[in-house]
This record gives sequence, structure tokens and C-alpha cells, in this order.
Amino acid sequence: MNKLVLIIPYFGKFPNYFQLFLNSCRVNKDICDWIIYTDDNSKYNIPLNVSINYCSFNDIQRKIRKKISAKTCIDNPYKLCDYRPAYGIIFEEEIKEYKFWGHCDVDVIFGKFSRFFNEDMLKNDRIFRLGHLCFYKNTFENNRRFMLPVNGYYRYREVFSTSRNCIFDEVNEYGTISIEDIWEHYNFSNYNNDYAIANTYYKSNTIRLLYQKEGCVYEKEKRRRAIFFWHRGELLRMYVEGGKLVTNEFLYIHLMRRPMKQTCDNNCELFKIIPNCFDSINCLPVNIGEFNRIKWRTLNLQYFHTRYINLKSKIRKRFKSND
Repeated sequence: MNKLVLIIPYFGKFPNYFQLFLNSCRVNKDICDWIIYTDDNSKYNIPLNVSINYCSFNDIQRKIRKKISAKTCIDNPYKLCDYRPAYGIIFEEEIKEYKFWGHCDVDVIFGKFSRFFNEDMLKNDRIFRLGHLCFYKNTFENNRRFMLPVNGYYRYREVFSTSRNCIFDEVNEYGTISIEDIWEHYNFSNYNNDYAIANTYYKSNTIRLLYQKEGCVYEKEKRRRAIFFWHRGELLRMYVEGGKLVTNEFLYIHLMRRPMKQTCDNNCELFKIIPNCFDSINCLPVNIGEFNRIKWRTLNLQYFHTRYINLKSKIRKRFKSND
């Protein structure tokens, strides 16, 4: 299998658990490389398959304006998300040796790619569809499909010319055209498997998973006592159902908007992931009794803060509707 490559321009301080992210990249060295552009020069144990390129946000702005002929507006690093579908052009020199290029977030922990990727998947023009992990076949034509019109409308021109974030890199709740709409409009091939992804619901004091049903409609799984484990590259989730200890394996976990504490060592080969903490553990449970003895939650102040903010928002909307 030809190697994949993921491109991450990231400006500002990396998450406090960035070394755990890097460790999860390391176990996929036979399949995937990472190219990171950043101004965070903190010291990390960087794997051989991760290239750190130190630069300023201004450097990336200049690179994008040089590569993209359309009018561009990139006032802040978060706006880079809208340019993700264009990375095949922006970073074409850096990715020319790869069959697939992609983008991902850094608030993730990866499992083993080898358990999920195969040659049949690589026959598609795109693999996955969410902003936190997506791959595109590295061809001249495929790298320029973000510029295709939908019903005569060239959405990318508007996206690149405004400072407002448009969520162009994935389907969005605003109903505006995104790369997902372009892919569907032209019926380009795409491999997707939401059940390989642990996309977490942040408005919860447990780690509940979200599954994308249709468009921007997500379905939350039922609340359950479940624990994630990272064990020598394997990303596992365990829970009890029907009197049995169930184990599922995932490609990655996305910890969106979750401040995480890290109590495990940076180089540990086994840790558990609970609602707001990476915590050390001696061994994986092998039966229900051992599983039930594992602490699976800590005091999660982020959850209460989120609930407070949501309540304020609902009250504000209610008063506005009554005006």
C-alpha cells in the first residue's frame, strides 16, 4: 500500500496532550506520514513519520495566495479549515510522492490504520468526509474539484474571499454548498464508515458517540458506561451489554471541545480515555468484574460550564422570541 500523508497547518499552542497525539501517529509509520506547519516550538519526541516545519502564519498566508489564483482572505488561523479542500494545490510539491493526501485535527488520538485501510478503499476519489479526518486521491483532476460549480455557482470563490468561516471542508448546518455537496453533485466516489470513527458528543459528562445520519443531522448513541483504552496503538472501547464485555476497535477518537487532563506518562503504552482525562492503567480488563472496578469518570467541570452556557443561550432565545 502506498503511503498516505496528512497536512496540518496549526498556529498557536498545541493541546496539552499533543505528545499522545504524536505517539498515535508513530504506530502508523508504515502507512501514513504527517506534515505539520506551526509556530509552536515546544519540545516533543517527534516520530520519524512526522515532519514539523516551523513557520509563521504569515508564511502560510503567502503560500496560499501564491498557489490560489482566486481572491483570498485568511485573517486568522481558524479560517484555514475552509482551505483544506485546496491543500492538494497549496502543498503540491510536498505531497507529490503520495497516492493520497488529507487533513486532520490535532484533538484526536489515532488507532491502527492497518486495521481499517485496504486497497479497495484506495480505489475511491475520497476517503471519509469529516473535517477531523479526510483523504483525497492525489491527482491533478481530483485536487481541483473543489473549484467545480454546483448549478452554475462557484462556491469556493465566495468562501475564499470572506474572513467568515464557511465550513467548506465538510457538510455544514447552514445549508450552504460545501465540498460534500460538490462530491454528491458530480457523484464522485467516496468511502465512508462512521462506525470506524469515535466522534464524541461534547455536551455530555460521559463519552457518547455521534453518528452522521443525513446532511448535518447527527444521532447520539444511548448513554452507557463505556471506557476507551489506547493500548500499543490499538484504540479500543469496552462496555457491558447483554451480560457480556463488549470490545470495539476504532480508527480514531475525536475529542472536540473537551479540555483534557493528562495524568498518564507521555510514553505510556496503555492509558484510558475518560470524559476529561487521559489516565494511567496497569492492564486491560479481561472480564466484567475487572471492567466494573475501573474508575470511568472524574469531576468534569467542563460539562457543567457547557450546560450553563447552553442554558443561557436558550433563555436568551426565548426572550427574543417573546419580544
